[in-house]
Amino acid sequence: MPKEITPISTYLSPDHIQVKFVAPDKNAAIERLLSNLEGHPAVSDLSAVSAAIFKRESVMSTGVGKCLALPHAKTDAVSGIAISLGIAEEGIPFESIDDQPVRILLLMVAPTDAALQHIRLLGHVSRLMNRETFRNRLLHAPDTAAVLRYFEEEEERMREE
Repeated sequence: MPKEITPISTYLSPDHIQVKFVAPDKNAAIERLLSNLEGHPAVSDLSAVSAAIFKRESVMSTGVGKCLALPHAKTDAVSGIAISLGIAEEGIPFESIDDQPVRILLLMVAPTDAALQHIRLLGHVSRLMNRETFRNRLLHAPDTAAVLRYFEEEEERMREE
């Protein structure tokens, strides 16, 4: 992992992670992820964050394949990176590029002036999620503490490679 990228685990907290995540469709899933950001210290205007996320989603689905969705946006309604994570037991229809339902949903929002950091973090998440063993661990995580631990362990493995 390049040294200039802050680990995703740094941005995760139990308050913003849901295991046993349930939603009937893409829009409901995004709304649930957004509601997880309520009270996040970096979020100053959740409705503006929501508008930015849905505007980005209207351009092209962020269901990227391999059961992963990465709804994301940049907005002045945050002062730093904010992440909300959901792990679903059942697949959620998301208009993914592989036409498969998603089970791991990571919503990320960054300040407008952090475009490079935003892109690097999205790339880092993609590299993490390309690791089938890691995805499977997340999908079977019993609780939020395990999710955090799995991210920390996998990112440590990446640093050592």
